[in-house]
Amino acid sequence: MSRAFMRAVRALGARRRLAASVLVGAAVFMSVPPQHLTDIRLLLGWDAACLTFLILAGMVMVFADARETCRSTVDQDQSGLALLSMALLAACASVFAILFLLSYVKGASASEKVFYLALAVSAITGSWLVVHTLFAFHYAHGYYRGRAVPDGVRDDGGMHFPGSALPHYMDFLYFSFVIGMTSQVSDVAITSHGVRRAALLHGVLSFAFNTLILALTINIVAGLM
Repeated sequence: MSRAFMRAVRALGARRRLAASVLVGAAVFMSVPPQHLTDIRLLLGWDAACLTFLILAGMVMVFADARETCRSTVDQDQSGLALLSMALLAACASVFAILFLLSYVKGASASEKVFYLALAVSAITGSWLVVHTLFAFHYAHGYYRGRAVPDGVRDDGGMHFPGSALPHYMDFLYFSFVIGMTSQVSDVAITSHGVRRAALLHGVLSFAFNTLILALTINIVAGLM
């Protein structure tokens, strides 16, 4: 993969990355023949959109050092409203995927069951990954923007990473996914009210998301037995 292409992908801001993901998802939805169930077309489109977003985000995050992380965070954040909207959309997509399974899997053949299960699991997994990747971008942006506080002193970024004076995107991914998996922080210290509020929202959403998925999954397993 050429360096020019990598630079072009990294230059994409958050809005363009989301727009590209939506366009790919819409293209997949439209390309699936209309004789297929609309539910299947929607899930395929959503899976494609999630995969596109994660690939583009990964190309920005994985190889970025601290300097590139600091330089790119200005264009990579979502507003609080957009972040919450995307998280809720992802949760709705996951619920839709599970309801889809509940509706169609009982009367399906063995091969159809495998296809439906793979489709639903990929939608749920993609949604989960997208939510916490979005929060990672949000935390990175908040850390490096260096906003002024009322007494004129510059904010320290709101987080303290042990052993890392200048954290990379991967550090923020670690912080975000720990909250996503456990609804709590680990060794990263939160030092500002803004980050604390974001982490609280993130933790509550993660707990609700994970609990809902677990409950519906148990319902599916019970229905298949």
